[in-house]
Amino acid sequence: MAAGTSYAASARTARTRCGSASVFDDSATVACAFCGEMNEIDVDLSAGRRQTYVEDCQVCCRPNLVRVRFDSEGRASVEAEPES
Repeated sequence: MAAGTSYAASARTARTRCGSASVFDDSATVACAFCGEMNEIDVDLSAGRRQTYVEDCQVCCRPNLVRVRFDSEGRASVEAEPES
C-alpha cells in the first residue's frame, strides 16, 4: 500500500473502499507505510478534529506518522506515512 494513502469511514457504519481503513467507534485499521501490514489503531475524537502522532507498526516495529482528521459528521480520514 502506498505511503500517504488516505482513508475515510463513518464512525458508526464503515464504508470500505479499495485500499481503505475501516473505523469502528474508536479504532481504525491502517496499512504500515513500510511493510504494508494492516494495523489496528485507536482514534479518539475527544483528542481533537486534527491529530498527528507516531505509531509503531505492530508487525515490523518501524515508526509510522499517523494523521487523523474528523469531519463535521464524525467521519475519520486516516493517513500513514514513514516517519522522517
